[in-house]
Amino acid sequence: MLLTLLLAAVTLPTGWRLDPAGVEIPVDTFPVHAQLLPGNQHALLLHSGFKPPSLAVLHLASRKIVHSLPLPEAGIDFAFDPASRRAYVPLGHAAGLAVVTLSPTHQLTLEKTIPAPTGHVSTVAHRDGLLALTHTLGDTVVLVNSATGVEARRLAVPRPTRALFHQNHLYVLSHEPASLHVFSLPNLTPVTTVPLSRGPSSLAVHKDRLYVTASLSNHLDILSLEEPAQPKPVERLNLAPSPTWPVGLSPTSVTADPATNRLYITCSDANSIAVYDVVRRRLSAYLPTAWYPTFALPLPNRGLLVLNGKGERSYPNPQGPNPTVHRTMTPQPPSPIQYTPLIQLGSARLLTNLTPAALQKHSQAYAKLTPAITPVPAGPLPPIRHVVYIMKENRTYDQVLGDMPSGNGDSSLCLFPENITPNHHKLAREFVLFDNFYVNADVSSEGWMWSSAAITPPAVMRAWPAAYAGRTRPAPKPINDTPGGYLWTAALRAGLSFRNFGFFVANRPGAKPGEPMVASISDPELLPHTNPLYAGYNPDFPDVERARIFIEELERTGTLPQLTVMVLPNDHTWGTSPGKLTPNASMADNDVALGRIVEAISKSPAWPHTAIFVLEDDAQNGPDHVDSHRSPAYIISPYTRRAAIDHSFYNTTSMLRTMEMLLKLPPLTHYDATASVMFPAFSANPDIRPYTAEAPRVSLDTKNPPRPAVAASLDFSAPDRIDDDVLTAILWKALRGTPPPPPTRAAFLSPL
Repeated sequence: MLLTLLLAAVTLPTGWRLDPAGVEIPVDTFPVHAQLLPGNQHALLLHSGFKPPSLAVLHLASRKIVHSLPLPEAGIDFAFDPASRRAYVPLGHAAGLAVVTLSPTHQLTLEKTIPAPTGHVSTVAHRDGLLALTHTLGDTVVLVNSATGVEARRLAVPRPTRALFHQNHLYVLSHEPASLHVFSLPNLTPVTTVPLSRGPSSLAVHKDRLYVTASLSNHLDILSLEEPAQPKPVERLNLAPSPTWPVGLSPTSVTADPATNRLYITCSDANSIAVYDVVRRRLSAYLPTAWYPTFALPLPNRGLLVLNGKGERSYPNPQGPNPTVHRTMTPQPPSPIQYTPLIQLGSARLLTNLTPAALQKHSQAYAKLTPAITPVPAGPLPPIRHVVYIMKENRTYDQVLGDMPSGNGDSSLCLFPENITPNHHKLAREFVLFDNFYVNADVSSEGWMWSSAAITPPAVMRAWPAAYAGRTRPAPKPINDTPGGYLWTAALRAGLSFRNFGFFVANRPGAKPGEPMVASISDPELLPHTNPLYAGYNPDFPDVERARIFIEELERTGTLPQLTVMVLPNDHTWGTSPGKLTPNASMADNDVALGRIVEAISKSPAWPHTAIFVLEDDAQNGPDHVDSHRSPAYIISPYTRRAAIDHSFYNTTSMLRTMEMLLKLPPLTHYDATASVMFPAFSANPDIRPYTAEAPRVSLDTKNPPRPAVAASLDFSAPDRIDDDVLTAILWKALRGTPPPPPTRAAFLSPL
């Protein structure tokens, strides 16, 4: 058995498998950048994740961190000057630049901090005593004298992501519009702007070519530098494993190795490094990595150091947070508490002697790990003309359905049993019970993106750890463009009718039920299709009121559009916040609303050709005995198999792909394109009996007593501004009267 596990590839909740090349080197939280130090025996690493960021020295031969310097915050790269042995580290949300000295014995010392008054500093470039700081959220590049720290010049560049000095020019990447800005030195006069592929994120020069990764595409842009002042696009390289592969690779960084004439391109959302042969001008290999690679550092003698942001797998945390004992929101080190972002560390992988034969072997191994595109099932699909997609907030399977004896549940972990959630239980019992469904997201910041766009964009992946660690609150809005758009983007492009109830809606302050609710909406394409009375996330706005607004529109129009998206968020609850609804009341409100919505649709003329899909955006808010990502999911339709149990592995992108196939839409990214679809839950023979909603069995307006409580200090203004392990403990203590059990997290193993 042990041998089988050692030879097995780890399967992530995303459905993708890992079997990384090279030798593992444990490192700290979310490593993002590395540079080889003089002598070629050590590398400098930057960590920028949930734990306090740090700059560390790695001894390559021993594969040990020999010194580490904590930082208050960090961006996503640094610059190192070998002559002065100084590293210049952007401090991200801390709005500054750290100047760090490296001693001959490889000890790091914080020499000084240079303030950056324009705000968040993402990246830095250095040459000849001049630093170029990209202020991505401030649309500015600031030039600073590295010796004095005095600001020399500011350049207006929209959403700058990286800068690079080359010959007598400064090159700056702009995220939106995707472009390369060229400035001449020393006067920094604008010379030209060159359009690029979407999401330019990293750049490298090799000989007479400039290479730019495009993180929101599958492309590497190649530009000629025969005239450095006028870079000219000469080629757009598709990094995907096949010509028709959907977007989603997320190429986030590129490094050049002059000794081998190779480029190494990190494909973060494909868990791989693409190797480009500069001489032959073709991709020569794919290297399998661990989870979410961020950077590849070429080493002497055809070696490579690969940084992986999420490490080797997910881990169990039996000693997880228990705020009834540890009264902390997000435990920080030193702490024995196994809070997931504390134990989910990154990793490095050391690869040696990458000969052409070795590259070929690694490519063959990666090919076996790469999932295939899921074909549309043979034969006719269920004749569904109307899809209703409902997203709820943060529950695990065991919390809601753990008391159902027909499924793989642990009733001791069930916080909201059938007495509180009769409709959730009845829907699972009358239609299909899914007890092996997983959300792709770790937290809500990822969850909303996974649930609507089938991916979390790289900018969001890098932004949320600092926000959850409390180093920046409220979190600044990151660049969150999606590579393939949203589900509704595809629907509108295909000419489908569409309606939105609460997705991406910011509520108008103080608005009451019956009044216009929408203050703004983060995707402008949604606005013309959005019901103005329907509230976005706000636990004070009853879900039964949301249901009433939806049902009134359904009765008024007499039908459904081809796609409807809806948030039904009050299963998040207020916890024990004084004067707010009790957890049972909030959950019962959510349950009644879901039941009434399903009943109304099932009694409408659209019902014979409708499918309702329901899921949680993430499952961070509770325990589950199988895995913390396991959550409730429902498919409700006349074509759903009645009283069935489906033990198949499905996840968020499985549900998205199933809806897309029913609506004849293409996949959004390669995650939903390769996901297992949920058609085994459907039947060829419809059963058009309507659903009858269960009445609430507990009060919907019972409120917590007005007493001091831990929850009184929690921020419920948005679904991802509280620590969900704390809220889980509060709910458990309030509902069960005992300390909560530790959550379980796991990596799924399958033999190669």
